[in-house]
Formats: sequence, structure tokens, C-alpha cells
Amino acid sequence: MPDCSTNLFIADFKKACLNNNYYFARERNKNINFLLKLGWTVEDMINFLYNNLSVEHYYKGPELENNPNYNSGIIFVFIITIEEFSFSAYLKIKKVDDSNKFVIISFHEEGDN
Repeated sequence: MPDCSTNLFIADFKKACLNNNYYFARERNKNINFLLKLGWTVEDMINFLYNNLSVEHYYKGPELENNPNYNSGIIFVFIITIEEFSFSAYLKIKKVDDSNKFVIISFHEEGDN
């Protein structure tokens, strides 16, 4: 169940989108394949998330990064519908040089784990 931290996370993510204060963790085939299905670019996906992400898309979080191969941070997961596709968006916020930076870990069609 979302709480006020979800709203704050979304607001901070949208500010990061405006300020280009985000990056992709890495290119993943499932992300690229999903973009190809939609006929979108990465920028199209960022614009979609900026314009549409809301607390009603909340799925789970906040969770601490549990993979020791990655920098620590807090992860939220959202499930959103685009056209006929339902997709998961995994977003992480972490501290970098005294400021918050967002990492777009993954966005892929639901069920494509």
C-alpha cells in the first residue's frame, strides 16, 4: 500500500527527469525489446513516465537494494499500462556526491522477468 513516501519519490523522480538527474543502470534486452514493441525511444519512455507516473501505479517499495554488486539505494516498483501492454518500472534513488540521483533499473512488459 502506498504512503506519503511514494508521493515524495514520484515528485523527486519527476524533478530528476526535468534536470536530467537520472541514468539507466544498463541496457537490458527486455527493456530494448519492450521499446521496440512500442516503437519508442528511451526518451519517449522517460517522457511517458514523467507525464503519467502516479501513486495509483504503485506496486511495491520502498525496498533497499539487496544486490551487493550495485550501489545502495531505495527501490520502488510501479505497474503501468501503455496501449495494450502492462509494464513494470523499477526505479531507484541513491545518494551521489551529496545529491540524489535516480537510476532507471528496468522497464519491461509484465511477466518478462
